[in-house]
Amino acid sequence: MSDNPNLDLLKSAFATWDESKGAVSPWLDLFDDEVCICSMDETSAGLSFAEDRRSKEQAVGYFDSLLRDWQMVHWTPETYVCDGDKIAVFGRCGWTYKATGKTAEIRAAHLWQFRDGKVIQVTEVFDSGRAAAAATP
Repeated sequence: MSDNPNLDLLKSAFATWDESKGAVSPWLDLFDDEVCICSMDETSAGLSFAEDRRSKEQAVGYFDSLLRDWQMVHWTPETYVCDGDKIAVFGRCGWTYKATGKTAEIRAAHLWQFRDGKVIQVTEVFDSGRAAAAATP
């Protein structure tokens, strides 16, 4: 256990996410009703899931879109950096685009912000070029 209970929650959610290859419940359990998920480049091939979401209900749409088109190979957090209610996670992930069968190995970074034990904002940055290449026939 760490000195930061939010870090423990986040590590547990990432472990379940990776082991299950896409269980959404650990994330939804952590999200505040007004969570904001900010991603990137939803206009590139295969990245429609990456549009900004501004509620837990919309977050379900993020995961539905992601898991409809992509199959997780792994999500491996490598480094966690804590600063008060914010936690940065740096890692690697692999996703296969279902329509092409191509796999993208990607570096990713997330900034998570908590309030009262709930996630209120996630900012996601990943190698969208590799992802788009995997989604292109």
